[in-house]
Amino acid sequence: MRHLPRTFLAIFFLAAVSSSLVPVSHATESPAAAVGYSISAAPTSLTIQRGSSAASTITLRSHNFVGTVSLSAVVVPHGPSATINPSTVLLAISTGATSKLTVSTTSTTAPGNYVVKVNATDITGLITHGTEVVVTVPGPDFTINPSPTSLTLPADTNASATITVSSLNSFTGAVQLTAISPSTMLNTTLDPTSVQLSAGGVSTSTLWVYTSCATPVVNYSVQVMGASMSIGAHTIQITVTVEDSPSCHSSPNPPPNPSPSPPPGPSPGTSQSPKLPRSSNELLLGNALTALAIVVAVAAAMLVFRRLWPAKWAGLRTGM
Repeated sequence: MRHLPRTFLAIFFLAAVSSSLVPVSHATESPAAAVGYSISAAPTSLTIQRGSSAASTITLRSHNFVGTVSLSAVVVPHGPSATINPSTVLLAISTGATSKLTVSTTSTTAPGNYVVKVNATDITGLITHGTEVVVTVPGPDFTINPSPTSLTLPADTNASATITVSSLNSFTGAVQLTAISPSTMLNTTLDPTSVQLSAGGVSTSTLWVYTSCATPVVNYSVQVMGASMSIGAHTIQITVTVEDSPSCHSSPNPPPNPSPSPPPGPSPGTSQSPKLPRSSNELLLGNALTALAIVVAVAAAMLVFRRLWPAKWAGLRTGM
């Protein structure tokens, strides 16, 4: 094998080294920006009473999209009605548009949860996006509200608060009221203990709170519960503050002891001789006089009988 000239080898080595030092440029292509739009709703949930309506704002944002977008709304399951205005919006590059979604109910709409599906489609029908709004239609119910929400009273007194019971969503029926005291030293009563509500109606009851001097001077939380057979129960709380009462510490003054009154004496201008005990001779004389008076009375009676009825007198003497 013939040996390569040294000059050729040197040139080959320099060419290899220089090629490794020269940077190589690579042509790169940027990917095409995505074309489309996005859709969102705010708020995403609505609570609507029967017979009323509520709204949500639908927002569309362009992402290198230019064109017209059509909007539609469907409620699942069937119940409330949904409208969207405007139903068509025009989007330009990096711009946005809004539309108003209105959901309405009637007095006969069944209580429950519903989903409003909002769809957005471009004019070609190739780009479609959607969003959802959850709708809650509450059923018949009632509320309980106290006035005032707190009571402050001294010990050994009483105070009252008004309990207002209101119908919601056409609720009708009786509501039983119960007052729950946290202490046996704090007595509570309700008058009346049951109220009858008509659709949309309001009734009231009075809560009475009673304290005594034995009631501890602290804060209490009295609960008032309203219960319905068809709905369930609701509970509210009323703060009761019992303050110290000076009347519970003052002792009543005892009545003064009456001084003994002297025995009644003789009237002015008169004299009264003291009564002395009677002697035994006086007693014997009195008895003798009494016996003599009896004998005289009997003799007089016999004399009168003799003169008026001599025949009978003679018969009596004969019988003797």
